[in-house]
Amino acid sequence: MKKIAIGDPEIAPVGKYTKQAMEDVGVWDELEGKMILAENVKQVLTYVETGEVDAGFVYMTDAESGRKDLYEITYTVPVNESISYPIAVVSESANKEEAQEFVDFVTGTRGQEILAEYGFSAA
Repeated sequence: MKKIAIGDPEIAPVGKYTKQAMEDVGVWDELEGKMILAENVKQVLTYVETGEVDAGFVYMTDAESGRKDLYEITYTVPVNESISYPIAVVSESANKEEAQEFVDFVTGTRGQEILAEYGFSAA
């Protein structure tokens, strides 16, 4: 394997999780020179889909929504910390009522069903 795309661990959460998982199994130092750093997970997936790299680390939700005819998901990497996506109403929002309605929808039954359809699970 010559090139591996990962999110830049300094700026992309997916890169932080990837680096930690590789360090946990003792391969980070060995593979670091093969890393192509991306700004975000979408850029990693683009590198994979266009064949610019031999492999890439992305979230399962992104892998499932990409061009699966161009790659194969070969392994799910365990991570030591849960990956969360907080949601909140911004205190200075001019649309607090509408924002709260959106939060209520996302955290409600139907919103959670939709998120589950795309591979997300509740905290």
